[in-house]
Amino acid sequence: MKKKTQRQSLLEDSAFGFSLRLQQLLATASYF
Repeated sequence: MKKKTQRQSLLEDSAFGFSLRLQQLLATASYF
């Protein structure tokens, strides 16, 4: 169970980081 929650949190973290990176990319693109 612990491993499952760890994996879930890892997936959520990666998804959050991905969306953050996408937002940064969009912001930089709109800036230029």
